[in-house]
Amino acid sequence: MRILFLTFFIFSSGLFALTPFSLESLSSVNFKILNKNKALDEKTYIQLSKKIEKKLHDAGIQTQSKSFANLLLKIQSVKLDKTTVYNVSLTLVEDVSIPRDEEVKAIAITFSKSDFFETTSPKEELLESIDFLLDDFLTQHKEEN
Repeated sequence: MRILFLTFFIFSSGLFALTPFSLESLSSVNFKILNKNKALDEKTYIQLSKKIEKKLHDAGIQTQSKSFANLLLKIQSVKLDKTTVYNVSLTLVEDVSIPRDEEVKAIAITFSKSDFFETTSPKEELLESIDFLLDDFLTQHKEEN
């Protein structure tokens, strides 16, 4: 019975676990797509940039920041025989102040999430992966602000 209770407790606490990242008081970022290996063609790159900037604006996040707050969407791909393997990551890097005896200024990763997948229809699944990562980011931002 104890093992059953312990298993249930560990499983259920994991369901409601918070992310170790914080998006509290985030109001502006500098957004950039890092298109490694030219995974996106120029037209898709421009459309995607506009779409993401619109979603950020709709969430109340400005896309021109004077402070060091960079939201990076990194897309890497490796072509295999008949498939392509993608690693897509969304990372927020910011200046932070660490309260110590003397205040310490540092650069920290304040949000990071990635998706790794193999596909034979790259454009569809790549855009789906990007939407998934951005939706997670925006959901957490909404919950914390």
